[in-house]
Amino acid sequence: MIRTTLIAVALMTGAAAFAQEATSDAWMSATSAKSAAEVRAEAAQARRDGNLRVYGAGYIEPLRTKLTRAEVRADLEAARQSGEFARLNAEVTDPGATLAAPVHLAARR
Repeated sequence: MIRTTLIAVALMTGAAAFAQEATSDAWMSATSAKSAAEVRAEAAQARRDGNLRVYGAGYIEPLRTKLTRAEVRADLEAARQSGEFARLNAEVTDPGATLAAPVHLAARR
């Protein structure tokens, strides 16, 4: 009986140790050298200057290029011919992935 009770207590104690929060709450008591108004003003200024980079579900920075559409399509076709495109898009479990037959881009109408 005592042995069963000791085993049960040991198992419950071990399970409780895994249930603890993994992150620290120390950041909640940190003090700042700036006021909330100063932080908001800096964020607004960074937004106006274009220095604020926020990547989220609703924001994707536009891609800028000097290549023409025809040059981009030619680069894509060359990557497909060389097998680079297939290797970049291969599954991790298939390190030797290559294109069996090159796929050509259909001309847009």
